[in-house]
Amino acid sequence: MIFLHSPRVYGFSLLSGHVEARLDISPNHPNVTFHWDGSSPNFTYIEELGIPEFLELSDEQIMERLILRAFHIWNHNPGSYIQLNLQKDLYLDPASSDDLKHTIVLNEQKNLSSSAYATPKI
Repeated sequence: MIFLHSPRVYGFSLLSGHVEARLDISPNHPNVTFHWDGSSPNFTYIEELGIPEFLELSDEQIMERLILRAFHIWNHNPGSYIQLNLQKDLYLDPASSDDLKHTIVLNEQKNLSSSAYATPKI
């Protein structure tokens, strides 16, 4: 699971579908691709992130870099054989469980006590 937090910004990836919610990977096939539709929050205080190269980027570019940084940390974790990949998919239907795609879905949450929710239900 990947979770990014910032005021009014929440990112949550859900493994969902008809079959048991799990990744179709093994030590012999360690790669899993997450699909992302390019949606991003509105980053208003970019300088507070403390990452100078983000200052000139669009919100979508910042979000992509944050996702890739999270994947990089995971992929270089000595305790995990799983390798996460990102594919931008502009025609992605995040509500679909039938396409067998692992998706990254971004939604704004007005209730700060609820950081993420799953759609559709498992």
